[in-house]
Amino acid sequence: MWGIDPSTGRRFIQAEYIPEGLSDGRGGKITLGWQKEVPVTYTAAIVTSRTLFNRITTGCYVEFEVRLSKMAGSWPALWLLRAGDMWPPEIDVIEAFISSPTHPQDRVTTNLHWVSDKGQESSSAPVELTDFEPGADIFARFNRFGCYLGETEIVWYFNDRPYRGMTNLVGPGPWYMLMDVAVGGLVAAPSDPSIFPAPMYIRGVKVVQYG
Repeated sequence: MWGIDPSTGRRFIQAEYIPEGLSDGRGGKITLGWQKEVPVTYTAAIVTSRTLFNRITTGCYVEFEVRLSKMAGSWPALWLLRAGDMWPPEIDVIEAFISSPTHPQDRVTTNLHWVSDKGQESSSAPVELTDFEPGADIFARFNRFGCYLGETEIVWYFNDRPYRGMTNLVGPGPWYMLMDVAVGGLVAAPSDPSIFPAPMYIRGVKVVQYG
């Protein structure tokens, strides 16, 4: 689901809990592929620039200004995919694997997925943002998460501060943007469905081309 919070005017996307299960549109329920008797009870949410803006390339700085929600079992992410739907490569500006209510308020993960002569490879780096900004909190306030795509290096930013750099192993693109809130998957299943929905509030997105 997506919308505008009437109390703040902020845009959001959110994953939701549907206790009665998701309808398949034919009078039945959508079920898990490996457990036909188990209905799907959570939705995910995603916004993408795939068809509207897919020209991000070398020399571009991409930035998302968002506030996340600490909902155990949710998996919010900001990322880039290559136009043309080839995977890999993939650039994850951030992922937050919120597997428990005690998820640190400053921890995110960056990832890079690419293809080499060895096949599919990836590099993942969990980061504690308080190492770069005292009192960093991804849940209590809005923060700016950015990524600069250099010809030879990719650099990740938090509120204008660079905090990770890596050789550009994914090429120039072009790329498009994705913002999503998933449920389960690489995180534990939600321990308390009653805390849902799990929103991601969005203040702004920008792309700047340098050079």
